[in-house]
Amino acid sequence: MRNEFSPHELRKAGFAANLLSKNAQNQIAKYAARVFVQAISTAHMRGHAIVSADYAIKVRNLQEADKLELVRQEREKQIRLAESFLANVIDKR
Repeated sequence: MRNEFSPHELRKAGFAANLLSKNAQNQIAKYAARVFVQAISTAHMRGHAIVSADYAIKVRNLQEADKLELVRQEREKQIRLAESFLANVIDKR
């Protein structure tokens, strides 16, 4: 996706996702939209990535209340994805 979207387009997408979050009909929809808000925001600051991941965990908790094993699996999946991404970045250096 490198250079496929202008900063203006990303900003508009972030505002649209934020509006979806604010107008959500339930908590799951609210936090699912926030996952996207934070993911889009990584274009200008990588620190938003961990916030996006944390919101994804919150969504999983809301979807499957009291099922900590599913939450653990989601976090482990996120860690594997992050490790894979970092390995690719290091390999390209």
